[in-house]
Amino acid sequence: MLNMSLDEVVAEAQARHPNRSGETLELFARSRLQTSMAAFDVLTPPNPDYKLLVRAIDVPSLLVFGDKGVVSSVVAEELQRLNPGFQVEQIREAGHGVHLDQPERFAAAIKSFLRSIGTVIEP
Repeated sequence: MLNMSLDEVVAEAQARHPNRSGETLELFARSRLQTSMAAFDVLTPPNPDYKLLVRAIDVPSLLVFGDKGVVSSVVAEELQRLNPGFQVEQIREAGHGVHLDQPERFAAAIKSFLRSIGTVIEP
């Protein structure tokens, strides 16, 4: 992708995300084209054992994921088994950018989670 033109990246994004605004797609495309390859060094092994990391989280946590995104329901269920403090919420018709694809459902999930942990939410 880093070798593509801005127009090519935007066109590819429009094909994958037809419901997102052109302005949003262009902003994301510009940011992707400015990505340094060094940003991916974090993915180079050895990687920490995510199971240990998830078990160590001791605050209520919410994982919101789309049915067309990176995280599968199987992975989400595994995370919830590893840490009972995890809540998971899958949002249909959404990809990795859940907040962009389904903003109302995303906001509702966040508000519900905050209420469940006793956080006051202003109208």
